[in-house]
This record gives sequence, structure tokens and C-alpha cells, in this order.
Amino acid sequence: MTNNIIQFPKTKMKTPPQSKEELDKELLDHKTSYVTDITDHYGSTIYNKLAMHGFNVDSDEFMKDYAYTIESLKSALLRNIGVDHVIQKTVDKDVTEYNVELDDEYIPGTEVTVSEMNEAEKESEDELI
Repeated sequence: MTNNIIQFPKTKMKTPPQSKEELDKELLDHKTSYVTDITDHYGSTIYNKLAMHGFNVDSDEFMKDYAYTIESLKSALLRNIGVDHVIQKTVDKDVTEYNVELDDEYIPGTEVTVSEMNEAEKESEDELI
């Protein structure tokens, strides 16, 4: 007996967005997925580097703090591309409440500003001349 029956596909083919709302949702999903991939990548890279530097990355306390840190990074990247994240409200409130001074010249993770860094580089160049 010959089997000449063609099986109908069981998976639904993806159709293009049928409305602006569908298009907006798809774009939001892509943006969120992209940022999640980036934070997952860098989050695991930093985690491994910290472990290599001797930090106890296996403790519950560390994991709680680190998860919050990575979620904060995700929030910052999402805000950068116009996507809301629940942590953004907390950040805005804390920056206002604690009078955090945000200076375009501040270099995160240091006590140095861009102007101070440029001045130090200029001085070291002058010493070489």
C-alpha cells in the first residue's frame, strides 16, 4: 500500500503583526529579549571573574545582592532603549531622596571625574616632553 497522504504541518506558521498593537508588543518583546541576553552574558562573566578573584559567590547573601545588581543593570539598559522596568521607580525615588548628584563627568566605580582624569593624563604627557 502506498502512502500518498501529505501530513499537514502541526506547528503554526508565524504571521506578521496584524495591528499596531501587535507590532508594538513584538518590538517590546525583542528589545526585552535583547537586553536580557546581554545582562545574562555579562552577569555570568562578572560572576565568574569575581569567583576567580576569590570572592565567595556561593553564599545566599551574595546571590541576593548580585541578583539585584544584575536586575539593576537590566533596568538601566531597558531605560536606555525606552522600556520600563519596576526598579526604575525605586532608583528615581532614591536618587531624589538621598540627593545623589549625577554629574555627566562622573566615572562610575571611581572617585574621579572625566575632567580630573583628563588633567592627570595631560600632566603625565607634559612630564614626558
